[in-house]
Amino acid sequence: MNFDPHQIIGIYGMGVEGQSLFSWLQKKKVKNIFCFDDKNIGEPLTTEQKENFKELFSKQSVINKKNNNKNHDENHDENIIPMEYGYKLPLSYLPLMEKIFRSPGVHPKKIIQYIGEENINKISSSTQLFFNISPTTNIIGITGTKGKGTTSSLIYEICKEYYKIEKQKNIFLGGNIGTPIFDFFDDIKKDDIVILEMSSFQLYDLKKSPTLSVLLRTDSEHLDWHSDVKDYRGAKKNIFLHQKKNNILIYFDGDSITSQLVSDEKIIAQKISVFSHKEKQYIDIKNNKIISTLSSDENYERGESDESNIFTTDIALRGDFQQENVLAALAVVQSLNIPNNISKKIISTFIGLPMRCEIIAEKNGRFFFNDSFSTIPETTISALSTFSSPLFLIVGGSEKNSNFTQLSEYIAKDKNIKKIYLIGITAERIKKSITEACEKNNSWKTIEMKNNFQEIFSDFKKNSKKGDSLLMSPACASFGMFKNYYERGNVFNSFVEKF
Repeated sequence: MNFDPHQIIGIYGMGVEGQSLFSWLQKKKVKNIFCFDDKNIGEPLTTEQKENFKELFSKQSVINKKNNNKNHDENHDENIIPMEYGYKLPLSYLPLMEKIFRSPGVHPKKIIQYIGEENINKISSSTQLFFNISPTTNIIGITGTKGKGTTSSLIYEICKEYYKIEKQKNIFLGGNIGTPIFDFFDDIKKDDIVILEMSSFQLYDLKKSPTLSVLLRTDSEHLDWHSDVKDYRGAKKNIFLHQKKNNILIYFDGDSITSQLVSDEKIIAQKISVFSHKEKQYIDIKNNKIISTLSSDENYERGESDESNIFTTDIALRGDFQQENVLAALAVVQSLNIPNNISKKIISTFIGLPMRCEIIAEKNGRFFFNDSFSTIPETTISALSTFSSPLFLIVGGSEKNSNFTQLSEYIAKDKNIKKIYLIGITAERIKKSITEACEKNNSWKTIEMKNNFQEIFSDFKKNSKKGDSLLMSPACASFGMFKNYYERGNVFNSFVEKF
């Protein structure tokens, strides 16, 4: 796609995705790219640098009057900031942009309040741009409240192993999982496969869907960003709403909410159900053996114990809840006609992603598990379900307006939990919820409020015994105490190393 080199483009949100898009647009010789970000980065412009904006922004007052933009303050011109990735402008300059690419964390409403509802078509995203101009139609998109990163990575590893042998095409993994799409966009060719982990933020205003979509278990999350649960689930639907007749939708049918999302819509794509026989095409488990109508192996359904059969005992991932992720990944690769012996090889060695209930170390008979990626109560419940030995639990963080009732009920009934450490802004609310659940279930739990990991590890060292485990599964976001879940996980790991 050729861009008008004189088009005025704004990028709102200069995280890794915004930076990636900026660099790619520069390579395409787009001259006028401006940054908008809620964080103050850099130093004010010099008088000479401000002169460079005079011609470009000569119509500033006219445009602001036309859009009746009350947000513009001429004094904000002092806040134009040079950055590594271009010039950062005050938000009052948004109406001047001819196209605005929002980063995933930026809600369209934040932009609309400056440019007006009538200019909503100016708003786009890296994800939308990718779908508009992608050289390949072989796009696999995965979403869900939990498991999307694990499932995306497993699909990627199986595809990479198979096509390494066949040498037919290249495989790319990106999106919400960490690598921005435009970091590798120019390497994509027509026959290549792109695997995208997709968040509700990226799906929110998407007008196209992947040719092969995966909808995993969908609960509720990010209610600090979405207006309500319906808004969150509506965003998830965009992964299949725009599919065509020859496309494929694989969905988890072991959960009433996810099934309802699919049944609510008229879907023309071929549907494949996971963990049920609802659809003509399905993948399921029977007597610990994975059965599928998709497999190209002739003896797959006959129950013969050969290399083409995959059993639950072949799955290296920790926890029974991971079976739904494995089945979804298998449905994808079987749809691509990848032989089961290749999949079995990867499934039997794939132990998951960092900070997803990851065992970090065993020290002095104590085990340390890092589940920092758990930012919602549902994923903490899944983590707890994998333990059958004495457990010290770290929960809490920043607010996402999650409902902790179900988690508290689980904790109240879980006999493995010896002590609960609560941290962060949500600590008081979680304590109240757990206390009420314990009273309801006639159980008792030791709960301690802590300020940091130093206090937690000090207490764990004094009060734990051989065979005990320390699990950090926060059920909350990390902001406030840490920059992100990754930093939180690394800090936890550093204390484990010193233990």
